Amino acid sequence: MQSNLQTLAEEFQYLDKHADTETSLLMFEHTVGEFEEFLALIDYANQLLETLGYRSVYQLAHFHPHYRFADVELEDASNYTNRSPYPTLHIIREDSMQKAIESHPDTAKIPHTNIKLARKLGADKINDMLNQCKQTQ
Repeated sequence: MQSNLQTLAEEFQYLDKHADTETSLLMFEHTVGEFEEFLALIDYANQLLETLGYRSVYQLAHFHPHYRFADVELEDASNYTNRSPYPTLHIIREDSMQKAIESHPDTAKIPHTNIKLARKLGADKINDMLNQCKQTQ
């Protein structure tokens, strides 16, 4: 866990020095495979964000191969809106996020639109797409 947090801190510093880099993805292929472990990493990562003074500079989004919303069945296609081939932290510049929000007509609809599309595609199709991502490496 400590090495993951060190990597995250280094990525914050990298982004500080490279303003032209808009966003970063940190993928943890071998270190936080279990979803519960990943949830713990998210908690620690958000604490680190706060401790290092990056609260209004960056925000974290997170994705995991076994992501599951609290009140949704495990294989419901809506879970795939937060699934990825590997456990992933997405570092987003707060300013860029604000600009995106301001330019979008209704950000509140985005999750609902994503869930609707995921359910239309179906869990099996989306799962196949994720598996194809792993095979193209």
